[in-house]
Amino acid sequence: MIIKFREEFELEIIRNERDFTENPELKDKPIIKYVKRVSCHTDTIRFDTYNNYRPFNITYIPNSFLKGNEDVKLLQVVVKWNP
Repeated sequence: MIIKFREEFELEIIRNERDFTENPELKDKPIIKYVKRVSCHTDTIRFDTYNNYRPFNITYIPNSFLKGNEDVKLLQVVVKWNP
């Protein structure tokens, strides 16, 4: 998983299970999703998908991943599959 800040954002790419069933080659492509900050916890910050898209509803990101940007409100998460 890669976390990107606003200046690094790419176009959002959302896929569902049917997409992967119909096109297995998509597993080689990343999923790119916007997430918005919801709440802070001891060692993590909770982010939910920007439009509540089901497969990525909740994401907990460790504070250490944010490299001093713990106040950020919107991030982009890029999920790449391991071969």
